[in-house]
Amino acid sequence: MTDWLLDTLIWTAALIALVLVIRRPVARWFGAQAAYALWAMPLLRLALPPLTLPAWMAPVEPVAPVAVAPETIFIVVEPAMAAEAAPMFPSALVEVVLAAWLAGVVTFLLLRFRAYREMRQEMLAEARDVGRAGKVQPAPMSRWLRPWPVRCWVRNP
Repeated sequence: MTDWLLDTLIWTAALIALVLVIRRPVARWFGAQAAYALWAMPLLRLALPPLTLPAWMAPVEPVAPVAVAPETIFIVVEPAMAAEAAPMFPSALVEVVLAAWLAGVVTFLLLRFRAYREMRQEMLAEARDVGRAGKVQPAPMSRWLRPWPVRCWVRNP
């Protein structure tokens, strides 16, 4: 699983770099739509399964011929399954790093929401409702075309 993920991320990063390099010439020769369509390549690479060669196309390593005496007996021993590769990072370290990253994400989002609320309150402090300004009235809309209340504000200059 990890090998597939690493392989996918590396090739997707390479495709992103390729798109960044060739998008201007493609836009000049084929237009902006073709340049924007190039961004589908990294997206498709993320979504596609890993690409593997069929067994018949896999490279074959040459085997050196071995002279065997007729009375030689071969004993085939399977390697032990316990000799698996050790994880690259200890799981405790991964959990700590993941928890720190998630805490940073939550902090960032909370700060952005607070900044948005403050900016909105500042913008609406001196605003007036367009529907109640003099003779200007909002156009009547059908109840079916407007599933939620629509409000517009105009800030006084």
